[in-house]
Amino acid sequence: MDLDLGQIFTIVAAIGNAVLAGVYLGFSVMVMPALRARPPRESLAAMQEVNRKAMRPAFMLVFFGAPVLAGAVVVLDAAGGARAWSGEAGVIHLAGAIASVAGLVVTIVANVPINTAVERFGGQPSKAALAEWPPLAARWTTANTLRGALCALAALLLLIA
Repeated sequence: MDLDLGQIFTIVAAIGNAVLAGVYLGFSVMVMPALRARPPRESLAAMQEVNRKAMRPAFMLVFFGAPVLAGAVVVLDAAGGARAWSGEAGVIHLAGAIASVAGLVVTIVANVPINTAVERFGGQPSKAALAEWPPLAARWTTANTLRGALCALAALLLLIA
């Protein structure tokens, strides 16, 4: 089987988005409910540690690589000219790339600011910070579920294309 660069990028981007979807959705349906079941001080400390551990090269490669490759597929389609866009594949690639990048945008505008706030609470958070954590956790989970759904959609669209 001979695959061209666009097909390889599409497959790798789809796999990357599927991995991200699994991580995000697993976190939303298992990890966050488990954290919320614990006392706020324990839950907050665990979330702070998770945020620190997430900043590892392996995760960052998938985190940034999946949307970059999805976008590269669209660029390769565009470079192919009208022929590449004459069928549905180019439009489906574009929709998949948009979903993938939208997941990254949700992270940047919603999850990262909450992660930053959580980190600022420090190792000995005040009572006010502990009271602020449960609503932040709920907002974080909602945004996380959205980015998981967007990555799942991106993976599906890229595989369909």
